[in-house]
Amino acid sequence: MRLATSAPGDWPAVYLEPADLTRGKGAMLSAVARTLGSAGFRLESPDHPFPLREGVIYADALLVRGEERWPLFVYPEAGVEVAQRFYTAEALLAERFPDYFPAVYYAPQPLEPLPRTALGDGAIDRRFVLRPTGNPRPGRYSVWQARVAGERFDRSPTWEVMAEVYRLLRGREWVGLGVVLVGMGVARSWREAEELKRRLVLMPLSGPGGLSAALSYREDRGLRLHLHEASDPELFAPWWSWLLGYLERNFPDDAPPDRPTSSAWSFWVELLQRVRTSPAEMVGAIRL
Repeated sequence: MRLATSAPGDWPAVYLEPADLTRGKGAMLSAVARTLGSAGFRLESPDHPFPLREGVIYADALLVRGEERWPLFVYPEAGVEVAQRFYTAEALLAERFPDYFPAVYYAPQPLEPLPRTALGDGAIDRRFVLRPTGNPRPGRYSVWQARVAGERFDRSPTWEVMAEVYRLLRGREWVGLGVVLVGMGVARSWREAEELKRRLVLMPLSGPGGLSAALSYREDRGLRLHLHEASDPELFAPWWSWLLGYLERNFPDDAPPDRPTSSAWSFWVELLQRVRTSPAEMVGAIRL
């Protein structure tokens, strides 16, 4: 059978034996890789994560040809729910990751187009997807890393998102730590973090797509997410945006109110003044 797809019309058609659909996504991905491989494509990064403020969307793989990349989704079944998942992912990825080409799907039957108002959130993983690890990747970790020489932190998308995190947690940074610890399954209540309020917390983390990260907390520095120096610099802003969204969705209603200032907020203001006068290629670096 010929698989239905949203791929451009000049791509080779992908065929699959109907019985192979029962083998799930693996058989479909193999068929796509085999067919498109003859046209210069390759499949990379299975279960590729796209971090968003709303959560994480996982593409089944990336289709790569030269410098071009397409998020790939395969579905052994078709229907309204599957269509909602795909078109939600397609719309969000087109908006937040413009460097990628539009998402592509393969399915037994065509997915019926849906109006924007009919899109759902079934494609979005809203859990805290980073987990503590006892075997961190050696090297430097930072809250931001320049994509090109001369890029300035204070003019980057990461700076904009970090500013929102610092504003949200101003004067109650330890509550943010508690929310994250609950999300990781390390604590049962955000209130448990109060005893860590004046302590240094540094947790190496692993995440989807082979992400190596670290979470740090200090009362005078705030809650910070650091990515390994080998990470794609394009990932810093999306992962900070994901952290912001998680904090916003899970922040307790009975948390202490925010304050006009705090030692962490003062640090943030001073940091901005410092990087404006002395630009750096890496900000907030630690070594593990």
